[in-house]
Amino acid sequence: MFSENGTGWACGNQSGLTLNGEVIFKGTGEVNTSIFNPQKVTSKISLFQNHPNPFSSDTEIMLELSENADIQLKVYNAAGQVVDNLYDGMLLPGKHSFVFDANSLPGGVYISVLQVDGVSMSRKMLLSR
Repeated sequence: MFSENGTGWACGNQSGLTLNGEVIFKGTGEVNTSIFNPQKVTSKISLFQNHPNPFSSDTEIMLELSENADIQLKVYNAAGQVVDNLYDGMLLPGKHSFVFDANSLPGGVYISVLQVDGVSMSRKMLLSR
């Protein structure tokens, strides 16, 4: 769905996202997010599922960037409160790994949220006690 100014969101399938028969974005099998702007298609950004999941004390969260980006990686509880700010700043292209230490938190569902250039993506995580 695109608004009047030509920006918005859209969903594709395993073949990629097409516009007027032209592939404008192709994913890698992971959940990928891209913003379509008639003048530019942004680079690939990936937030992978944490490992292990479920977890009992700490878990690894990985992301991948195709170019330098100013990012925020936070973890929220089910009530929407920030419980950990894992990273806030510039990262170079490549894969990056962060450890979420949940030793002081109660069991339940937590959500990792990656924000890059106005794009947000998230993953559910289960802390079991």
